[in-house]
Amino acid sequence: MKKQYPKLILICFCLFTTLVCFSQISHGNETVNQVSTTGEIPKSFPLFDKQLDSIEQFVITTPVKPKSRFQLFMLGEHHQSVYLNQYKFSVLDLSSHKGGLEVIKKGGGKQTNSLRLATNDNKEYVMRSITKDVTRGIPYPFNKMALVTYLFRDNYLGSHPFAPLTIPTMADAINIYHANPSLYFIPKQPKLDVYNDLFGNEVYIVEERASKKWPELASFGHAEKFVSTPDLTEKLVKNHHHHVDQNWVARSRLFDVLIGDFDRHDDQWRWTVTTLANGDKSYRPVPRDRDQAFSKYDGFVIKLLSPYNALLRQLTDYEEPVKNFKWATYNSRHFDNNFLNELSLEEWKKEAAFIQAKLTDEVITTAFSHLPPKVYEVSAPKIIASLKARRADLQN
Repeated sequence: MKKQYPKLILICFCLFTTLVCFSQISHGNETVNQVSTTGEIPKSFPLFDKQLDSIEQFVITTPVKPKSRFQLFMLGEHHQSVYLNQYKFSVLDLSSHKGGLEVIKKGGGKQTNSLRLATNDNKEYVMRSITKDVTRGIPYPFNKMALVTYLFRDNYLGSHPFAPLTIPTMADAINIYHANPSLYFIPKQPKLDVYNDLFGNEVYIVEERASKKWPELASFGHAEKFVSTPDLTEKLVKNHHHHVDQNWVARSRLFDVLIGDFDRHDDQWRWTVTTLANGDKSYRPVPRDRDQAFSKYDGFVIKLLSPYNALLRQLTDYEEPVKNFKWATYNSRHFDNNFLNELSLEEWKKEAAFIQAKLTDEVITTAFSHLPPKVYEVSAPKIIASLKARRADLQN
């Protein structure tokens, strides 16, 4: 009978979700900003032409409705309270920002649409949509089913869209590298060119991209060059003149655990390159895409199914303490095995103690002051309490 439990659970789950979600799906839970892929350049840009300095906007284009008590219990609250409100965002004109930005390439992972941008002096930035694209993360034909797309969209509410704004202050305090993200409303505009059909008229996170060189940027270590994780792995195998600063890696990874950022696979990192006095090369990590910091994946369904799925085991509520270190670091297991294989326990504890000493209450208060007041009100107190408790427990 025990072998039948997983199947019974899945059947119950399907029945439950069908009943719970039917009323919302029948009312049309489609995305506001539907896009085509024609590649045609619009003839007019009515919103852009208004030359607004700021605009009141929801953080994502997908409609979010308050849940009933039953839905909250079964599917979880996630960070729904953050997504239910409108906020004031600065409006970004690509032709003037940073002296003018040109689109050089379309990017994005399984869930996110992004564009790579470049300035006149060849500095690269990335604009990444806060709205997740469910059609890319779900295989066909399931991505066409209203029930399935609803469940995935609801689960995306577990990520905190404003969390990246808190990272730079804390990262500076503990001396690890970071980008400097800002949230903007980017309207459709001439500079988006053929990408206007896929991008624009929504909120994006804009930040520096760790590529080529950033000698003037302290948060990237004044780097003259960056390499990817696969390229670094090849160099390490090639000869012994390439070295990873594993103490720096350890401090960066401890910070990941501290903020609950579990999605730290190989492609979430770039590496600065420094030439040592003897001609050898030293490498330090630069994290990318802080989308999962302080995430909140709660609800009875996830708790019920997580023992049967590795991915679901990683989707937890950001709280204290870290309940299972294995699953908190599961996505980065290959990264950790490759770049954290030389440190002693004493060295790990030294890095943990350094973070505990430098990440003071004052630093945390300053970091979270960058959140909009309403966002702070509905989400920050619990996150800050959990963060401080994790900090106290870091050496354990």
